[in-house]
Amino acid sequence: MRWPAPLFVIGAPRSGTSLLYKSLCLHPTAAWISNWVGRYPSRPRLAALNRAARHLPGARRRVWFGADGANAYVYGKPRPALERVFPMPIEG
Repeated sequence: MRWPAPLFVIGAPRSGTSLLYKSLCLHPTAAWISNWVGRYPSRPRLAALNRAARHLPGARRRVWFGADGANAYVYGKPRPALERVFPMPIEG
């Protein structure tokens, strides 16, 4: 089996790359770097937490895109502890 070539998303700040990246991460076969793997790179097994996001689509939508589901940039404001624990894609 031949794997497809990796896709790198590059763009200027505030141009929609976060929305595009998170949208691509919604695909069931996509691999992405989570906030946990980014914080603890020496523990690659934390990537297994990414599967939790796939099995909880309502929580994934709320955490990744905000309460209204329309904002891919949900940083810069206080978030509940459960939302901070939920795996979220981050830029690699």
